[in-house]
Amino acid sequence: YIEDMTLEELHQYNFGYYFEDANGQRIYKDAADLEAQGLQIATVDQLFEEFYTNRPDLLFIVEIKNDGEAGKEACRILYETLQQYPDYLDQIVVGTFHDDIETVLKTAYPDLLRGAPTGTAAKFVLTQYLGVNLFDNSDFACLQIPTSYDLGIEVFLDSKSLINRAHRRNIAVQYWTINDPDEMRILIEMGVEGIKAKLGQYPECDLLFVSDLQRTHQTARIIYPDMEQIIIPEIHECDMGDFTGKCYE
Repeated sequence: YIEDMTLEELHQYNFGYYFEDANGQRIYKDAADLEAQGLQIATVDQLFEEFYTNRPDLLFIVEIKNDGEAGKEACRILYETLQQYPDYLDQIVVGTFHDDIETVLKTAYPDLLRGAPTGTAAKFVLTQYLGVNLFDNSDFACLQIPTSYDLGIEVFLDSKSLINRAHRRNIAVQYWTINDPDEMRILIEMGVEGIKAKLGQYPECDLLFVSDLQRTHQTARIIYPDMEQIIIPEIHECDMGDFTGKCYE
C-alpha cells in the first residue's frame, strides 16, 4: 500500500504513467527522467511553494483521507506547512469523511476553513428539507455533496432551495463528480461555488475560447493541450457589484 511506503520509495514511480492526451496516447508512459519531467509525486509544501508567488489567488480543496492517528498527523502537518504560506489560510477548504478528524480540525485548528464530513452534511441537508433548521448552528465553510444519494430511493440534492439555505448561512456549495456540460451549466445558474469534474474527463469541444488573462491560458493548456486557444479579451471576469447574477427583470 502507498501508506506503507516512504517518500523516497514513492519517487521511484511514474505518476504520469496513465495520463492520456486528447488522442488517447499515454505520452509519459516511457519517461526516463521522472524528476526533470515533473512526474514524481508532489508533497503539499512543494505545491504551495510552486504557486504561492505566481498564483496567490489560487483556491484549494484538501481532503484528509485517513482517520485515527494517521488523519490527526495529516492535520498537524498541513497546518504547520500552512504557517509558511499564511495568505493561503483563507483560500483552502479542508475536507474529510471522518467525524473524528472533523472534531480535531474544529478544536485544534479552528482557523482552518472546513468542509462538512458525511455525517454533518447529511444532518444539514435533512434539517433543511424537514424545515427544522431554525436553530441550525453549522460552522463549516463548505457543503461538498453529490447531486443525488441512494437511500433505497434516490434523493436529489441539486435543488435551488438547498443552495439558497446554505448561502443564507454563509456556506458555499460544491457538487461532485460532474462531467456533463449541460448539468454543469444548470448548477452554475443555480449559484453553486464549485463543481468537481473527474480529471481527464472534461467534455470535448470544437472551439476553445479564453480571455487575455494568463491563468486562463495555463488552465486551458492543461485541460486541452492540443487545441488552439482563441483569445477574446472581452470575456474576462467583470465585477457587477449588486447586479452580479441578475438579469434585466
